[in-house]
Amino acid sequence: MTPSTPSSGGPIFISYASEDVAAATQIRTGLEQGGLPCWIAPRDIEPGTSFPAAITAAVSSCRALVLLLTEASNASPHVLSEIDLAFNARKPILAVLIGNVTPSANLQYFISTTHWFDAESSFDEDDLARLRADLEKLLAGERIRLDGERARRRTSWKVGAVAGVVAIGLAIALYAFFRPRPSVAPENPTGVTGPGVVRPVPESPVASPPAAPTTPPATPPATPPATTPATPTTPALRTKVNAADGQTYVWIPPGRFSMGCSAGDAECQPDEMPTHTVRIRAGFWLARTEVTVAQYRRRGGSAPSQKNTPGNLPVTEVDWKEAKAYCAAIGGRLPIEAEWEYAARAGTSERYYDTLSTIAWFEGNSDDHSHPVGGKTANAFGLHDMLGNVYEWVRDRYYNKYDDTDDAIEEPLASNASGVARGGAWTSGANDVRVTNRFDLPPDAAEPNVGFRCALSGP
Repeated sequence: MTPSTPSSGGPIFISYASEDVAAATQIRTGLEQGGLPCWIAPRDIEPGTSFPAAITAAVSSCRALVLLLTEASNASPHVLSEIDLAFNARKPILAVLIGNVTPSANLQYFISTTHWFDAESSFDEDDLARLRADLEKLLAGERIRLDGERARRRTSWKVGAVAGVVAIGLAIALYAFFRPRPSVAPENPTGVTGPGVVRPVPESPVASPPAAPTTPPATPPATPPATTPATPTTPALRTKVNAADGQTYVWIPPGRFSMGCSAGDAECQPDEMPTHTVRIRAGFWLARTEVTVAQYRRRGGSAPSQKNTPGNLPVTEVDWKEAKAYCAAIGGRLPIEAEWEYAARAGTSERYYDTLSTIAWFEGNSDDHSHPVGGKTANAFGLHDMLGNVYEWVRDRYYNKYDDTDDAIEEPLASNASGVARGGAWTSGANDVRVTNRFDLPPDAAEPNVGFRCALSGP
């Protein structure tokens, strides 16, 4: 095929699972040789850039997305995140099916009405030529005709897509009917109140790197750079176990992000403003879960009412000084507030890093008690319970300037300056379980819905 003139607009985003890096590279090479510039990770991610944020910016600016659909990508939540983002941004999606693979129910929802390309069990030069031709037709606004076999394969799984659409529609209807109304403020023992739920509104990527999507993004490469954040379900996740507390810690790379009130979030309070760009100068390790009762006991600590509490629950009734002392005893520290929000967002620019009920225990699903740590879906950095279950102490005091653009903090002179807890708890309404919600309370407060997690300095 004669190389064509590069299409106007952004590059072609290639979405793939790390196991399929060889095939993805082959497709990228073939498309670029045909005059279609591509964006692919990790090649096009600048060193030191947040991986999720870079993925988001790339999808937002791409001309179209090519999905390499295999058994590996079929099961990848990060591929699904990229497809979700492209779908909502109304980007053309061309699914390349390699082998006898049927799209998962979740993927069917997004690609059942888009074009797709069947490459059988391998991908050769003829396939590349046909793919370039199909993609150019798609970019030109033409429909791609399906031959008989491709049409039969599509029909075989299209029924599942219809069922998925019906289920999603029903869920949206139920949410609209049962969601809290602005006139009713939920009861909250922490004292944080606010109006009812407002559905999040997507925000354009911000800062350097831009902020990332609402869902955990990005299919990481098989062997990413040390500064590339990964996720708990892929080999690329960089973790370590701290012998002092037995906790698994996840590496959080340096980067920049937009801190404070998320775009479209009507629940933002004055202390969550202004939104400002913050630079996280050095990477750090953050505990994958909140400190548990069992871990706290092993270091000789105890909470007054948790003597008979199951060890896998998050420890609570620990004040700021006690939390700070525990982290120091295991060779760590409390995360500063900017680090906490950066890690909680994991690249997202919205108030939740995924669907709230899947990531958090809060007033709407907690049954009025905390739950074992790690029971909800992790964010894109592999961190569980950053929202909900229990509030988490951070190292900063409420005294500090909120609009600082650097991650350095200054300890206040006043010993009684209010502390800050983040993330919401099992007692919180949905309006308070947001990545920007700040809860100030006395440093000697030991509340039944406030816990903490520790950070370790890098590398």
